[in-house]
Amino acid sequence: MKVIENNPFRVLGIISNASAKEIKESETYILRYLDIGKSASLKFDITPPLNEINRTPDIVKNAKRKIHDDFDKLTYSIFWFVNGSLGDKIALEKLSDEKNIDKASETFKIGSRNFVISKTSFSSILNFSTLEIISYASHKDEDRLKNAIRYKYDIIKDKTTFKDFELLITSSTNKINHKSFIDKYLENIKGLLKDIFPRKDQNKLLLDIFSDDNNISEEIEGQ
Repeated sequence: MKVIENNPFRVLGIISNASAKEIKESETYILRYLDIGKSASLKFDITPPLNEINRTPDIVKNAKRKIHDDFDKLTYSIFWFVNGSLGDKIALEKLSDEKNIDKASETFKIGSRNFVISKTSFSSILNFSTLEIISYASHKDEDRLKNAIRYKYDIIKDKTTFKDFELLITSSTNKINHKSFIDKYLENIKGLLKDIFPRKDQNKLLLDIFSDDNNISEEIEGQ
């Protein structure tokens, strides 16, 4: 799960819509600890269940560089956590302060409002789906994993919600090419599935996940 394990926001221990000041402060904080041979305690590292990162100055600095561009920032954000509502704030505190994944997941689920994509629910859906993917090693439920991937796709497929997502992460809209972003998302999903199911037919998995989207299905079948 490189797209999550090595996510630059995770490396820096911050949420995806952290301010530029917060990003810089986190980089400086981690580097100062590394200078004295220690590891910084980060709110959003999520270890466990994610594998521990061996942070080095180069890895930390490179993570900050990766989220300088708005397209890249959005690309990594879809696979991490955002604070987009009061419910998200409460759930993120349960995740970061209490280290309680189950309680955080349940709170995100409540904020997801039956998983109907909207301006008020998409951030909780994004967060819930990220936790579902992260927790796959524990729950081992392929349907839950596939649903999580679909939820993320539903968020970015809808152009109106995509604009809301872009605004939340980059503070601007209509600067990211919608089709290019979806293509990048699918590319990352292929990598994610390969990491999790190295011995399975990736195209069959993709066809199962995106069976309701004719364009994606036709493209996969063509390949």
